[in-house]
Amino acid sequence: MTATAMPQAMRRLIDFLGELGPRWGLPAAACRVHGYLYLVARPVTATELGRALELDEPALGDALAWLADYRLVERDHAAAWRTDSDPWELMMRALEQRRQREIAPALDLLRDCQRAALAESGRDRAVAS
Repeated sequence: MTATAMPQAMRRLIDFLGELGPRWGLPAAACRVHGYLYLVARPVTATELGRALELDEPALGDALAWLADYRLVERDHAAAWRTDSDPWELMMRALEQRRQREIAPALDLLRDCQRAALAESGRDRAVAS
């Protein structure tokens, strides 16, 4: 499926995902690639992805690397990329990755700062609460 042959509804949804992703701190190209893989529901080569989404190799490579790092896509035996078909599983996988990478370290830092503040102030109740 080329960019010109892509159904209009599919193009609109993929473009919407590309606009929505950055609002949530996600790369636009990765959201577009993931949307395409989800909608076609079959393994797709990097060449097809690049053509269909009009992405150059560096942008596509970055998007696929990000998606693979977050365990949202994987390569199959034929060097094509695919994603899960269960949207709930995809969302939970993405949330777990963000929890591990962003929320857990932030909480660790806050706890460390709280301990340090308590040690420095000699048990200031305002900090402990």
